[in-house]
Amino acid sequence: MNYPFTKIGDSSFKLKPATLNDVAQLKECIAVFQKDYEKVDNVGLGVNEDNIERDCIKYITQPEHGHTLYLAQVNGTTVGYLETVQQGFGLVIYTVSVLPEYRNFGIAKRMYQ
Repeated sequence: MNYPFTKIGDSSFKLKPATLNDVAQLKECIAVFQKDYEKVDNVGLGVNEDNIERDCIKYITQPEHGHTLYLAQVNGTTVGYLETVQQGFGLVIYTVSVLPEYRNFGIAKRMYQ
């Protein structure tokens, strides 16, 4: 996908709250994030797709856990994900991840904004 946008107001970008229909896309995004994290920090987490799927379903269906998952999309194509966590009276951005083929287009910046 060619995505050379430069304007913050680009209407083709959106953050979409994840639903159960999005679990497969979330699994892909989270697995990429975990592999990248492992390379940088040499933590050796390993990627367990069953655990990823279980956690995605739990966070989507049980909001009392305080985690909310969002898909970052451009023209309906998933390009990454964002995870927030409720902590006390505040909301913390816990994870921002962009799939490798969509990096360096300003997507993470837009996710933070």
